[in-house]
Amino acid sequence: MWYIGTSGFSFEDWIGTVYPSDTRREEMFTYYCQVYKFNAVELNFTFYQMPSWKTILRLLRKSLPGFKFSVKVHGSITHEGNLDNISPFLENTKILAEEGKMIGYLAQFPYSFKKSPENEEFLFRLAERISPLFVEFRHDSWVEFCEKHSEQFSFVAVDLPKIANLFPFLVFNKGTVYVRFHGRNKNWFQADEKTRYDYDYSENELTEFVSVLNVPWIQTRYVFFNNCYRGQALRNALKFREMVGGSRAGDLFSI
Repeated sequence: MWYIGTSGFSFEDWIGTVYPSDTRREEMFTYYCQVYKFNAVELNFTFYQMPSWKTILRLLRKSLPGFKFSVKVHGSITHEGNLDNISPFLENTKILAEEGKMIGYLAQFPYSFKKSPENEEFLFRLAERISPLFVEFRHDSWVEFCEKHSEQFSFVAVDLPKIANLFPFLVFNKGTVYVRFHGRNKNWFQADEKTRYDYDYSENELTEFVSVLNVPWIQTRYVFFNNCYRGQALRNALKFREMVGGSRAGDLFSI
């Protein structure tokens, strides 16, 4: 089973590129679901602001049957280490699980979060509180930890620029695999938070990932494109979906 989508769906620079030029913000998710017919999305706004129950419910009601959500854990938890915010965060998002539309929670840690006894302890404490939990590292000091604990944790396979100390693309888990495509912008550390993700995957690059992921020991694949600059994530997700045998729904709009 393939669940393919993008890391977020509501971006100003998607209007006129992959959404029609007259699209209103409140129409974006409907367009994402009903025109492009994606079957999954990562909710990334939950990293920047604590989600309200009403907002989550509104998205849930707009989603189609069989649609799945991944929810990114709030930055105060993963980046500031505030475990006190876990309870309200879970309380306002648990309705997704109750309605059978939850993939799980994405805990994305920053590059500065390097392997240490203190950080390992924090990770175990987090996993005790949040489930299902998918863990993403940016620093390669965690590779050995991932290899050792692949039975205890679900680790995200990330595609990042081939820059020293950035985490390499590795698949650690069997059965269920969670993948995030961030792009390969060589100016990763020099660019701002938006243009860092300015990258358009070639068909040859996507073909390599199809070969890696389309193997019998993986039953469920959650694949999200985070190279969201000017709609590139959506275009790449459509192409990737087509390559693994899905439909290409919706027309692309010219830039």
